[in-house]
Amino acid sequence: MQTIEQWLNANGTPIEPASSQVAYAEAVSEDGNVVAAVLLNDHTFIARAGAPGSGGDMGGIIAG
Repeated sequence: MQTIEQWLNANGTPIEPASSQVAYAEAVSEDGNVVAAVLLNDHTFIARAGAPGSGGDMGGIIAG
């Protein structure tokens, strides 16, 4: 098992572990390419790891 930070780093979205505010993952897509998670401040975010050629540069984080 890996942390969300490790997963993001492995998929091209570097996160500094010291500055991470991720509390926990709420859901993971069946293919493992999308994670919905909660930050320590109770805000939510969605992170998507898109494979090259899968429809554009869609990797990264959407915070809410």
